[in-house]
Amino acid sequence: MIPAQLRETVSRLHASANALAALGAALDARVHDTPLPAALAPRVDEVLNLLGIEGLDQLTPAELRSTLGEIRTFSLTNAKLLFAASRAAGFGTGSSAARRMAVDIASVDLAGGCQG
Repeated sequence: MIPAQLRETVSRLHASANALAALGAALDARVHDTPLPAALAPRVDEVLNLLGIEGLDQLTPAELRSTLGEIRTFSLTNAKLLFAASRAAGFGTGSSAARRMAVDIASVDLAGGCQG
């Protein structure tokens, strides 16, 4: 892959990662009933509009918690891959962040309903 192609690929993937982070920020704000900072909120809203995501304010924090946990799990796992010192498959068993996210993801039962 030549440098220009590599740069284009990185830019495209960067945009997707930023969109996922914006969605995660919106979910976190809703789940924890903490508004986004005034300078950030319009940018997150713009991303959500571009993605066609509407009605987050009509969902309960419990309904959003699992998706937030999934976004966090994959984001943190991916971040670990970027550094040799932390590069390994998944989280170690001692990770409190991993345990909390696993609980959040598991909070939705197989029928799609929230347990808590």
